Amino acid sequence: DVVIWSDDEAQASEAVSVISERFNEMHTQWHAWKPGRLQVINQQLQQGQTVILTTEEAEVLKNSLKLSQLSQSHFNPLMGAVINLWGFHNDEYPITTPPPTVESIKSLLEFAPQVSDIHWNDNQISSGNPNVWFDLGGIAKGYAVDVAVNILQQHGIQHAIINAGGDLRALGQKGEAPWTIAIQSPKNWEPLALIKVNGNEAIFTSGNYRRYMTFDGNRYAHIIDL
Repeated sequence: DVVIWSDDEAQASEAVSVISERFNEMHTQWHAWKPGRLQVINQQLQQGQTVILTTEEAEVLKNSLKLSQLSQSHFNPLMGAVINLWGFHNDEYPITTPPPTVESIKSLLEFAPQVSDIHWNDNQISSGNPNVWFDLGGIAKGYAVDVAVNILQQHGIQHAIINAGGDLRALGQKGEAPWTIAIQSPKNWEPLALIKVNGNEAIFTSGNYRRYMTFDGNRYAHIIDL
């Protein structure tokens, strides 16, 4: 969703058109399990090949690994195999298949890839761990929002909101008032809280009421604690 506060309709329309085209491109480029550039990168790394990246690809992947280090590995962009095992590489929710067994999870974690498994030589990347599987689901939408904000600013737009399904960034304000953001309650879908944002601020939320697995009366959230 793109909301723009501007009296120049043509300028706003052009910016939204560019954002839409760029988002469609990134959706294919960075998808964790559907055909696209990231799938090719993962397949080549798993086969022990050296992958030559574009400048943007190298920047995004390096940043994902940097964020992993800053989070003390609580965020691990290389754990796509585990996410796939749980069934979260899926567009249909809720997932109703049985959760993976403890044994299957342990067998994957025994050789779980770490940041040190990725080797860089300028914009070339390689790995000796065949379990490497980049999954940028934790940061891709945030990156896309930042790209959209840059496009807005390049078009001279200073007051807007970009919302990519819980990953939101605001610019400027709504006329004379700050932007007001509603946080949805997971219990009854009503607003849980209202937050006023000014200037250049971002808000990110993640909940278990949109992406989850349910089986035998138990709910399993898509945020996995390894």
